[in-house]
Amino acid sequence: MKRICFPTVLWSILASIIVMPVQAQSAETEVVPAVQATTPESAKANSRAVALKVGDRLNITVIDFPDLSGEHVITADGTIQMPLVGDVSIIGLTPSQVAPFLNELLLPYVRRPQVVVSVMGFSPLRISVTGAVVQPGPRLLSTDQIDADGKVTLSETLVMAGGITPEADLRNITIRRPTNTVLGQENISVNLWEVIQSGELSADPEVLDGDEVIVPQSESTTVDQRMLLASTVAPEQIIIHVAGEVSRPGQINITPSADVSAAVAAAGGLTVDADADEVALFRMEPNGQLAQQDFAFGEASTTLMHGDLIVVKASNRGGVGDTFDFIGRLLNPLGALFRILD
Repeated sequence: MKRICFPTVLWSILASIIVMPVQAQSAETEVVPAVQATTPESAKANSRAVALKVGDRLNITVIDFPDLSGEHVITADGTIQMPLVGDVSIIGLTPSQVAPFLNELLLPYVRRPQVVVSVMGFSPLRISVTGAVVQPGPRLLSTDQIDADGKVTLSETLVMAGGITPEADLRNITIRRPTNTVLGQENISVNLWEVIQSGELSADPEVLDGDEVIVPQSESTTVDQRMLLASTVAPEQIIIHVAGEVSRPGQINITPSADVSAAVAAAGGLTVDADADEVALFRMEPNGQLAQQDFAFGEASTTLMHGDLIVVKASNRGGVGDTFDFIGRLLNPLGALFRILD
């Protein structure tokens, strides 16, 4: 395998990812002392259900009391404004926990209140995905990208980021979550590969608003890593470039399990002038080097990666120098842009 130093920015430009309404239980007593409208710590214990956040819209119905019922949006301070009881902090509670909490607050004013709470809509989630994914960066997940119960799992997040790259290390994913502690954040380590292998969907962790997901690169490609290309977090298609003596040169979309010959076939196959024994695969590696591998058309080859470049040489063309001369001409129009970026 030949390795040639190559500007990373140049290569990156060339290669351009229910809550069901909960019927509250009636209170056992008719009158209790007035309580403070604060979020009960015990109610926060249920971490399996999605917690409410700023901007979520709720429909709150107090049965037989239409004047106390209506739609509410959780404000920036995490509260809603309820008749009789005033500002009520519900941020961090799950929807199913809000009804009994409001029941308790209404007891001094309503005999045996019955509150029903349903979610009308969740506010968008702001997350970030970095590392070995096809489309890294911050993302704003709209309500149509969030499940009916308001949850987004780690695997779903990776799919929304275009899927993982073949060198992704799913055993050592980190979810960086903001907290109110002195450190200001919590680092959660996740072995998503183990989750995929076991098929335990309940073990797929939830990603919360403000989370940063970091997918590191594996130091070496193993059989297990290549198997990731068939997993649910792999991209459905990758983008590669095929140039030289093919019928339809240019950018193509192809499945991540495809090899060099499949990519050439997807580009219309070889032309009559092609040298079937001279098919070169160029790949930008994480260390900034451009690696070249040579194959013959029809020969078993390595699995393709997003951003790969395949060049089919003409039968009357010389050695490796001609191939790079071709690549140089291909990239030359972008030279001015590279000088700006340097």
